[in-house]
This record gives sequence, C-alpha cells and structure tokens, in this order.
Amino acid sequence: MIRWHESFNTGDVAFVLVATLVQLVLVCPALIALYSGFSARRDLREVCRQFPLVMAALSLAWSLWAYSLAFAPSPGSVPAKGDEVAAVQSSFQEMTTVQEARKDETHLHGRGGFVGGMSYFNQERHLPMAGSDHPHFPSRRPFHTIPSLLFLSLHMMLFVAAPVPLLLLWLPQMRPALLLPIAVAWGTVIYAPLAHWNWGDGWLEIRGFLDCSGGLLHAGVGFSALACLLITPKRSSSAETTPSAETTAVADEDLPPSPLIADLGVIAFWGGTMLVQSALLFHLDGRTVIAFLNSHLAASAGALMWVVISKWIWDQNDRFGFCAGAVSGLVAISPGCAYMLPQSALITGGLIAACSCSIFQLLKGQFPEGPGLRIFVMQGVSAVGGCLMCGLFATSSVAGFRWDQRLIAGAVEGNVDQLGIQAIGMLAAVIWAFFGTIVLLGLVKCIRTNPVA
Repeated sequence: MIRWHESFNTGDVAFVLVATLVQLVLVCPALIALYSGFSARRDLREVCRQFPLVMAALSLAWSLWAYSLAFAPSPGSVPAKGDEVAAVQSSFQEMTTVQEARKDETHLHGRGGFVGGMSYFNQERHLPMAGSDHPHFPSRRPFHTIPSLLFLSLHMMLFVAAPVPLLLLWLPQMRPALLLPIAVAWGTVIYAPLAHWNWGDGWLEIRGFLDCSGGLLHAGVGFSALACLLITPKRSSSAETTPSAETTAVADEDLPPSPLIADLGVIAFWGGTMLVQSALLFHLDGRTVIAFLNSHLAASAGALMWVVISKWIWDQNDRFGFCAGAVSGLVAISPGCAYMLPQSALITGGLIAACSCSIFQLLKGQFPEGPGLRIFVMQGVSAVGGCLMCGLFATSSVAGFRWDQRLIAGAVEGNVDQLGIQAIGMLAAVIWAFFGTIVLLGLVKCIRTNPVA
C-alpha cells in the first residue's frame, strides 16, 4: 500500500523542485549559449537542433538504468532480507537510531563499490520510497524530507546537462545519427560511475572524499573534452577558401557570434548554478545559505581575476575572459561550497581562475580555435584545483559532521590526510574520464568507417 510519509518538508520539496526546473530550463540553455559563444554560429544552430533529442534520450537512460548504476547498492553486496528494517519508523531520528544500532558492515550494505547494481532499474523501489518498508539506499542521507523521486529528478537534470559542452566537440566530427548513442554511452560509462564514487556510497565517499556539488563530474567533462581535442582533427578554416558569394555565406556562418551571447549565457548559468549547487544539499538550513553565497563570491572573484591576469600578466585582451573566469570560479567552488567559509571561497575562486587562465594562455597555441580548450580549462582544470582547495579549506565550523559521524575538516584545521584523499579521487576521475572517452571515440571511429553506419 502506498503511504506518503507525513514528515516531508514542504519547504525542502518546493526548493528542490524549483532547482530541478531551473537546471533544465535555465542552466542547460545557458551552457549552450555560453560555449557556443566560443564557437561558430552554425554550431549554435546545430546544438539547438540536436539538444532536445539528446535531452529526451538521456532522461530515459537515467530513468531506466543510469540512475541505478549511480545510486543503487554495489552488485553482490545487498543486505540479506532479514537484516533490513521491518517497518516504517515514525521519524527520521527513530530510523537513524535503528540503523546506528545495527552493525555497520560495509561489504554487506553495498557501500564502497565502484558502480551501482541494477536494483533500481526502471525506478524499481521508488514509487514511493518514503512510506515503504525499506528506507532509500544509502539509508543515512539527509534527503529524508523529500521524496526519493525528487532526488532522482534533480540528478536527472544534472545528467542531462553534463554532456552539453561535449556536443559542440562531437557535432563537427560525427553524423547526427551517432550523437544520441555517444551521448548515452558517455553518460552510462563515464558519468554514472563517477556519480557513484562521489554520491552513491562509492569507494571515494567511504574513504572521506569531499565533494558537495559535483566537482568530480566537472573534471570528467573537462578531461573528456581534452580527449576529444587530442584525437580529433582540426576543422578546416573557412578563411582558406576562395571568396565567392556562396563561400562568403558559409564564412559568415563560421564567424564567432557577438560576445553578448556568451555574456548572457554566463549570467544565466551563474544564477542557475548558484541555486542548484545549494539545492544539492537537499535540505534548507544554514549550509544551504553558505553554499549559495560561496558560489556567488567564487564566481565574482574568478571573473575579475581572469580578466586581470589576462591583461596584466599575459598582455592579452581576452574578450571572453569575464565568462571564462565566472565559470571557472563556479566550478572551483562546487566541491566545497557548503564546507568552507566565504573568505575561503573568495580565495578559491580567484586563485583557481588565475591558474586556469595561465594554463589556457600557455596551451592555446597548441590547439585549434573553438570551445574545446576552454571546456578543458574552465571545467577540468578548475575542478581539480577546487577539489584540492576543498581539502585545504574545509572547516567543521561550517560543514559539521558527515552522515557517518566523521568530522569534516581540511588541512588548515589539521587534517592533512584530506588533501591526499582529494588528490587520489581527482586522479582517478581524470584517468577514468580521459581514457574512457578515448575508447568511446575510438568505437565511434570504427562505426564511421563501416559503410552501414
């Protein structure tokens, strides 16, 4: 019998619902506008044509199997039937007490694995989870005041948005018929395991890895972009063609759009990301406000620092510097937005944006013009730096305790080991995303050489 739990918090539900909608209708179009601002006009048109189909395909993939791979217990480690909670507790506190009284045998409870199993296939055990006889896995998460289907929905929107920057790199290199399969394959093979490591009681989270709002996933996108840059050929420039009426029209399409498009995109992305990063706590409290403020401060510091470094250190007038710096700051603060003080968020956003800008200036002569290098730097490099800064600046005065009662603290508070955990996590994510993307693109190349494809 369906029994909706009476302890749902209407404020939490409304907040996460709004963030889910914002992620779909604001952040996704903002990403398209932002990265298309670094590319050709025809790329903007093609991405706008293809994205609705990609969104629909990714949504179905998430609902059917990708969500289970990300958040279900690891294969072979589901608790025995007699070891589960037999009845609904009257409150979350009572449920927590029962769970704490049980022996915490990680290998029996699906914790610490590499990827989730298929126990949540096609939303199994999710309609509704609250009020059923089995608490949602992992059972000690703080999203007890919202339905698990809402948790699934917000993460679905993140899953849909993640490959948007990569579409701009894939479109010139493959037929539209291959775009849907490669997007779904990337989400299944790259995104879902990374999400499990970080949020699904995977091997990194069990070891104390800190990542509030998906820095690990930003790194996956960034280093997937690097893999695309390294193994795909440069697109021929329209400037090399013979000028004529027809080629002039093609050249006009290839001209980069006004920076105004990118500026509008980054403002929408800025506001939407602030809301979504704070909503990923799934509970309205002081840390939600801290995450919201830290996201804004880091983006502001990053935008200003990128412009200053470009002009005064590298003597370059980067017309997209404001956009690049803002995104770099938002990505850098995503791992620690709810774990550090606002002063630390300012340092994180500014310092990581300065480093990312310098790396961009050093590498831009080695790669073709377009959004690829910026995606790598703004998301990949900034995410790596942000995760390390989280390990440095995380403080118990803001973050408090983890769900497993471990104190959240960084190297500044004496927990130097946290930096090592952060570095191991980012190294694993970088390797997985980079080489996984190379394998996927290699398969696509084989398919393209087949006349049937």
